[in-house]
Amino acid sequence: MKQQLTAEQSANLISKGVSAERATIFPLCVGAGEYGWSEPIFTLADLLEILPKDITAKDGEEYYFICGACYPSGDWGASYSPKWSEDEDNIGNKAAVELIDALYELALFILEKYPNEIKDK
Repeated sequence: MKQQLTAEQSANLISKGVSAERATIFPLCVGAGEYGWSEPIFTLADLLEILPKDITAKDGEEYYFICGACYPSGDWGASYSPKWSEDEDNIGNKAAVELIDALYELALFILEKYPNEIKDK
């Protein structure tokens, strides 16, 4: 299972307002006995921390975060499900082979549609 976003994906989230301080910095060996630090890279744990656990849509409907395996495809899915109404559809439905990629796509959706919902932008 993929545990971190690419440098490009991480830079994209940062350019859209997610604080680089929310990402992980990895130690790097840059030469014999020399060490440095990576660019900020978002990990699976970072994204789970960044994504809001619930959101309020523009119509006032409340939604809660869900993620899990999608059947029958076997992909991973992430979205927001209505809290109080079974008549409403999920919003931000994203699916990918890797869970972290579905979460990344969901984060982009939230940043575009509900930018105030992501904390510490």
